[in-house]
Amino acid sequence: MHVIGFSEVYWQPIPEFYVNRNDGQLLIPIFTWARSLSARLLDPGYTMATWCAAIENLETMLKTLAQMASVSKKTSLFVNVVTKFLGDVQMYAESDQIRQDINRRFFEVAARVQEFADQTRADVAARVVQGDPLLAAFKTFREFDDLETYIVAHSEGTVVAFNSLVQAAMVREGIQYHAGEDEFTRASRACQDVAKIHPSDWLPKVAGLVTLGSPLDKHHVLWKARFRKHWLKTSPPRIRWFNFYDWSDPVAYAIEELLRRVARRVRQSRSSGDGAVRVAAR
Repeated sequence: MHVIGFSEVYWQPIPEFYVNRNDGQLLIPIFTWARSLSARLLDPGYTMATWCAAIENLETMLKTLAQMASVSKKTSLFVNVVTKFLGDVQMYAESDQIRQDINRRFFEVAARVQEFADQTRADVAARVVQGDPLLAAFKTFREFDDLETYIVAHSEGTVVAFNSLVQAAMVREGIQYHAGEDEFTRASRACQDVAKIHPSDWLPKVAGLVTLGSPLDKHHVLWKARFRKHWLKTSPPRIRWFNFYDWSDPVAYAIEELLRRVARRVRQSRSSGDGAVRVAAR
């Protein structure tokens, strides 16, 4: 018998705070930003015609909706929702500060999972002592001794979860591997800010990652400097990864580009004798 608890990471208020501070405007106007995305796919070696077409179609759709919004309140509401979603993507991908603020929120929750589990155990034990008939089976609590954490994320939240896990693994490796790296400095400060619990304590307990409709592939191609594949210098804890997607989704489907590059890096590392990043994905 096992007990399952849920803890949620609410990160959307963070980009909303920055928008409000900017008089309700995105950091980069949405049409200017959308137009810049397709230009980032022109690097040699990429065959991204489908992605370029999807981005250009998105820009066309936004412009059409914006024109329709002037005569329809319902369309105006839809435009606001779409712009808000794309604004979250823009701010997480383009701003190091905002991205780290969001990752810090992830660290806050991850570092408290053990605390949440201990509190749940205490609550269940108290109710058993009180004779709660619904908890008669919980007379012993060995199941609580082995804590496993499973992260379930959707859409842009998958990027937040993956990036936060990579940052936590960097901090766990230590400054001896990442001296002078800005990404490590940001991650280390964020971990120190939120809790006394080091990623070395909670990261090994992460047993699985489930991503739903993930645009991770696109982030690792469009923002190569910010979402690099090979931040880690040693082998991190193995985390089983399950990615679910719809083939009809033009943005968030398979993560083949990311996994292909990681696999290539693993083969190169093995042939050279270096440490390799190991990925388990299905």
